[in-house]
Amino acid sequence: MMRFKKLSLILVPIIIVLILSSTVSADGEGKEGIPEQIPEFVFDVATEPSKEDTLFQVDRPSSNECFREDYCVVSGNAKEENVNIMVMTLDYASRRYQPVELEGKKVWSAGKSGFFALKGVPLKKGLNTLRIYAFLEEAPEEGQITDISVRMIGSSFLSNLKSSIFNLTDAIRRLLR
Repeated sequence: MMRFKKLSLILVPIIIVLILSSTVSADGEGKEGIPEQIPEFVFDVATEPSKEDTLFQVDRPSSNECFREDYCVVSGNAKEENVNIMVMTLDYASRRYQPVELEGKKVWSAGKSGFFALKGVPLKKGLNTLRIYAFLEEAPEEGQITDISVRMIGSSFLSNLKSSIFNLTDAIRRLLR
């Protein structure tokens, strides 16, 4: 019994590190470029997100999450087999979402397991709005849109204080509406 505990104390952290260090899930794969069938409204900031998670449920990041690093991990579970995922960031200058390109790929497949994890989604300092578009390859025009706002904060005490004050005032504004 004692030997099993020691072995599990060694193996569990190794397995966790291996899972978190992968770019996508074991059976997920990336695709170069964006499928031409994806409608233009997906990139438009005025498009409302989907009301329900019919194809993909985002586990991470949660909305209003703060990061110290200049990247985040997007993960979740597909509710059907072979769901494709495109992660986008909002370009505030053009008011359009731009696909995230990692290792030459812009679209990833959740695969048969349904688990999806993408490490290294770049963040700019301050507020970042991510759009996750999940779609089936047979029907890319009928996908699910999920919008998430996250914040990249610096590691200094002053920037953490500013961010905390901003988050507090933002929460108060939302309550008073």
